[in-house]
Amino acid sequence: MRRLWNLLLAISPLLACTHFAHAADVDPIRERLEKAKATYESRLEALRKDVLAVLDKSENQARQVPDKKRIDEIKAQRTAFQSTGQLPSPMSPQLQARIRGARSALEKEYLAVRDAYLKAKQDDRADAVEKELQQFRKGIPAEPIDLLKLIEVKRDTIRGRWETNGSSIVSADAGYNSIQIPFAPPREYVLELIVAKVQAGNDFQIALLVGEQRCTVVLDGNGDQASGISAIDGRAFDNNETTVHGTVLAANTPIPISATVRNQELAITVASNPIINWKGNPKRLTLGQDPAGADPRFLFLAVQKGGRYRVDSIKLRPIQGENILAPAPPR
Repeated sequence: MRRLWNLLLAISPLLACTHFAHAADVDPIRERLEKAKATYESRLEALRKDVLAVLDKSENQARQVPDKKRIDEIKAQRTAFQSTGQLPSPMSPQLQARIRGARSALEKEYLAVRDAYLKAKQDDRADAVEKELQQFRKGIPAEPIDLLKLIEVKRDTIRGRWETNGSSIVSADAGYNSIQIPFAPPREYVLELIVAKVQAGNDFQIALLVGEQRCTVVLDGNGDQASGISAIDGRAFDNNETTVHGTVLAANTPIPISATVRNQELAITVASNPIINWKGNPKRLTLGQDPAGADPRFLFLAVQKGGRYRVDSIKLRPIQGENILAPAPPR
C-alpha cells in the first residue's frame, strides 16, 4: 500500500515536460499524452482535496472526545501532507483503488504513445517517452520534513528528562533518556540528524522502523568504544556483523548523521563517512532498547546513562516511490 502511494510524487515534474512540436507543426501523438497528463493531474487534485477532507473529519471526531494526542497527530499529518505530499496512514481502500486506477490509466497512455512513435519510425521521440515513463514509475525524492518541529518535549519524553531552547533538544538527566518523534515514517526514507556530544561516556541511539520491524542504531556505546545495530538475530550492537569499534562522534562538535532505510537495507553515515551498510530480511531485527513506552509507529531517540547529547536538527526525506502524493503546484 505504502509503495503505491509514494510513486505519485513523480507526476508534477513530468506534467511540465517540453512539447516536441512547435505550434505550427502539431504532433497528434504527443498531444494525446499531454491530454492524458492533464486528466491525471485533475484526478490528483481531487485526491488531494479528499485526503484533506478525511483529515478534517478525523480531527472533528477527535475534538468531540476530546483526544489531544490524536488532534496533535492529525495536525502534524496535515502539515506534512500540505508541504511535502506525505500521506497519512492508514488510508481507505477506496482511495487506494482510485490511485491505482489513475496511475494505471496514465501508464497505459505512456506505452501507447511510445509504441505509436515506434510505428511511425520516430525512435528518438519514442526513447524520450520511455525515459519519462521510467521517471513516472520511479518517482523523485520529496522535500525533507522537519521532524524536530513536531516534538513537544513534555508530551514526547519517554524516560529521563529533555530540555529545549526552541531550536535544539538536549538530554538533561544523568540516567537513561529517551524521546519519541511523533511521526510515522514511510517504508523507505532517509533520516538526517545533526547531533553534538555534550558529555562523553556513553551512546546516542536512534530507533528506526525497517519494514515492519524496529531496531536501534547505537553510536559510541560501551563508553564510546563500539557502534552498531541492535539487535540482529538477537545479538546486540557490539556483537554482530554491523559492529564498529572505536569512537565515531567527536566531542563538542555538531556531527551530521544519516540513516537510509530501504527494502531489506539499512545504511548509516557519520560526518559523510559510511560506517554501517546492513542488508538482510527485516524480520531478523528487533528493538534493542525501550521495547515499551514509545508508540510502535514512531521513531525515537535515546541517550544511555553517562552520556549527554544535543540534537540540533532532525529531518526525514521520503525516498522516491514511497507514500507520497505530489503537493499541488503553486498557483
